Amino acid sequence: MRCNHCHEEIRIVKNPVPLAFWVIGGVVMGNLPSILAYFCFRHDFLKALLYSLLTWPIIISTLVVVTLMRMKFEKEDSVKELEAFRKIREMAESGQLPDLTLDEINEEIRLAREKMG
Repeated sequence: MRCNHCHEEIRIVKNPVPLAFWVIGGVVMGNLPSILAYFCFRHDFLKALLYSLLTWPIIISTLVVVTLMRMKFEKEDSVKELEAFRKIREMAESGQLPDLTLDEINEEIRLAREKMG
């Protein structure tokens, strides 16, 4: 995906809203009006479901807005650099890179993070 302003490759940093939030928001809040209509107001089952259907657009639009607000993007280059440094660090920890010490690798990672901002 490309940024609209700088036209660089970007990607979403993390999952903005956990799946559990969608499930709880959808199932509980979507069925709560029908349960209230069925048990408290003594409506029949189909009429209670109609009450539930009225709340679904509100719930879905709220979850979409929350998801869009929590999205964070990162440049693709910085992501690739971090992944490369993580691989080097894992190799050094497993003993596959005897020439580099773990402190040298950590210093390179710190410098790369400072460079990325």
